Amino acid sequence: MGRLQGSYRPSLGTPVGPVPDDQPIDVTVVLRPATADDFRAAPDDVAAVRAFAGRAGLDVAEVDEPARTVRLRGPAARARTAFDTPLALYDSGGRTIRGREGDLGLPDELDDRVVAVLGLDERPAARPRFQPAASPGRA
Repeated sequence: MGRLQGSYRPSLGTPVGPVPDDQPIDVTVVLRPATADDFRAAPDDVAAVRAFAGRAGLDVAEVDEPARTVRLRGPAARARTAFDTPLALYDSGGRTIRGREGDLGLPDELDDRVVAVLGLDERPAARPRFQPAASPGRA
């Protein structure tokens, strides 16, 4: 099993508890473009993800070839094993979220096909930076 390039996540701190093994998780696997001129997912790449999901005990919930995504669904225990990553619950500003640390694992047959795996980690990806406009003063 290889490691997915660019998938490293630092620790969120001290876990507040384990992710229940039966907690359902939706994971989106993002695939490479089929060719330099065809940005859809290649049917062979989708078939490889389907085979991987079957071996891992995950269901294929949706395939979107134009978006190059395959959405997988299954219990946390199977997702943890499939992607060779620890999952834990963390406190994030008073909210409990699922997180992971380290790189994700992928079987060798998916190594060059998968660009990203999303959904195992619920940490916020961005923070809003807008500020409301100041109210005009009253005279």
